Amino acid sequence: MIGTYENRHETLAWSFTLICGYRATNRYFVRNLIAQNFAGTDVTDNIENTQRESGSAFLPKFDSKGLMSAIVQDATSGEILMFAFMNVDALEQTRKTGVAHFWSRSRGQLWQKGETSGNTLMVRHILVDCDQDALVLKVDPTGPACHTGERSCFYRELGADGLTRTT
Repeated sequence: MIGTYENRHETLAWSFTLICGYRATNRYFVRNLIAQNFAGTDVTDNIENTQRESGSAFLPKFDSKGLMSAIVQDATSGEILMFAFMNVDALEQTRKTGVAHFWSRSRGQLWQKGETSGNTLMVRHILVDCDQDALVLKVDPTGPACHTGERSCFYRELGADGLTRTT
């Protein structure tokens, strides 16, 4: 096994060039290629924790299905609006457009929040947790975040007698 992440990046980029005939020079692309194809293996597990936990490089850690958790929070009020999953494409589209995109596990496809309802989530900030395997999207919602029409998907509380509305 090659010792440093930089060397692994170059080795993977070189291998990709041989296989596909395309020179992979974009580090983000190569990191995502690693995440999608080698999740749970020592290729990603051996990236030094200090670099991921305290460095300035964005090294997203996707799970074995190529997903990471995303918590959506109202940037003004701090209210938690929803929870969803993001894959590489969702993360890239969100960063590119400033509108929240997610991966639908049930439909097996990328979706932009509000693409049919018009209730989009305009992303102000993306916070990354210490392990880089979860995100908080601080957003400005243009309408209800929940598909039920509620402002937040978290509109019920679990108590001793079951669920009660909180809003």
